Amino acid sequence: MENAFNISNNLVLLGLVEMEGLKYLYCVLSIVLYLFIVFLSIIIVLVIFSDTRLHEPMYILISNLVLNGIFGSSTFFPKLIVDLITSSTTITHGNCMVQSVCVALFALSELCIFTIMAYDRYLAVCHPLRYVILLTNEKVIKLIIGSFIVTFILVVIGLNFTWKLPLCGDRINNVFCEHMSLVVLSCVDSSVSRLFSASGHPSWLLSPSLSLFSLISRYLLFA
Repeated sequence: MENAFNISNNLVLLGLVEMEGLKYLYCVLSIVLYLFIVFLSIIIVLVIFSDTRLHEPMYILISNLVLNGIFGSSTFFPKLIVDLITSSTTITHGNCMVQSVCVALFALSELCIFTIMAYDRYLAVCHPLRYVILLTNEKVIKLIIGSFIVTFILVVIGLNFTWKLPLCGDRINNVFCEHMSLVVLSCVDSSVSRLFSASGHPSWLLSPSLSLFSLISRYLLFA
């Protein structure tokens, strides 16, 4: 099937078109919110890093959570702010793919960190006497690194499929790019479209979370 839309062309972000009337207000709010997120996150990380009493599994996870928050915010706000200032409402297909990958990395990393945090609380409540043995700082760091590696692999696999999608449109109903934004523009047959749509459903995110929870259980209880 030949592409009905040349992927070298720009994609139109309709969300930015709708914000044009109040773009300066949105721009100021975006700058304030972005700086607030970054500064608050840095303060939290510095406090945890400087206080040795906070060098515990839960606080290590919190540090990674806020650092991931900085990454997620940086994939969205800087471009939004520049677009609002310059009145740009388009994005190249390549940049759209990059932003989609970053958004996916942020979302899946967030999910993995929350899953590890949930298991940390489970061990603290259900195995209080063995908690310090089952979940050490070293094990938490290994779990975080492992989750990031798995997340990266999943995103690369998803990127391989998304990049090959033939597009039949150039209008994205959002202010940024993510996986489903490109899926809805694809020219693939209905069965493939449903497959990609299902992969973006929230229930799909539950599967790696449960799998990760199971792997963490085996690793910590039998390590």
